[in-house]
Amino acid sequence: MSSYVKKIFPLLFILLSGCITMQRPIYYTQNTLIQKEIARIAILPFDNYTGMETSGTLASNILTVEFMERGYKVVERETLNKLIAEMKLEISGLTTDQSKELASFLKVDGFIIGAVTDYRAISTTTSLSPLPLISFPVTIKVFHGGLSARLIDGKTGEIIWVGSHFESGKNFSTVFKNICRKLVDTMETKSNLK
Repeated sequence: MSSYVKKIFPLLFILLSGCITMQRPIYYTQNTLIQKEIARIAILPFDNYTGMETSGTLASNILTVEFMERGYKVVERETLNKLIAEMKLEISGLTTDQSKELASFLKVDGFIIGAVTDYRAISTTTSLSPLPLISFPVTIKVFHGGLSARLIDGKTGEIIWVGSHFESGKNFSTVFKNICRKLVDTMETKSNLK
């Protein structure tokens, strides 16, 4: 193997392994509620376990778009935030009764709560040698994102579906779009939504 190939191979490996992920979402459903039809939902603000202030907003915005593109009716965020403030709810600690009350006020079949579990960019510097004796450093940035979510039945307050997924890619927006798409795919497949 030539020295050129030996030097370029690590760069190609890093580029390809950081930009392509073949992971599948992890999810669970409650079998007794799989046939529940949900057409109108609310997506509550996501908790943020990453330290990146805007990651929760980014994730819930992208998830809202994903549901709307599939024909779901989604409660407007401003209306949702006002009601949460009025009811003095702590989203991460919702009780079954609070869940049912919130769904009743919002007139939704169910709602999504979740958390951003990973939101980071990792830079790697390697040396690229296009010609013998000539090399220069190349920095590659790979973005990582992780999301966990739950679908709550609006009438019973019970969890219908739980899922989580992690992905890497070329920017945060693409990473979270892929994560949200895959999570909604598993919700629709396993929970018979819509």
